[in-house]
Amino acid sequence: MKSEIIKFLQEKYDKSNQGVYIVDLSNGLDLPIAELKKILNELHKEKKIVARQGINGKLIYLKI
Repeated sequence: MKSEIIKFLQEKYDKSNQGVYIVDLSNGLDLPIAELKKILNELHKEKKIVARQGINGKLIYLKI
């Protein structure tokens, strides 16, 4: 599942150079937000993603 999240974030970043909201990520991967947050926390601890505050909530970026 982690690889699918990273792939989704990479595709989104390649298209627009922008981060992804958790809701958009949840809808794109058909995962409940509660499960997604657990996986995102693991990826953040592994220093593979970064979360930043956007206008409408947290944005998730790949750490390059």
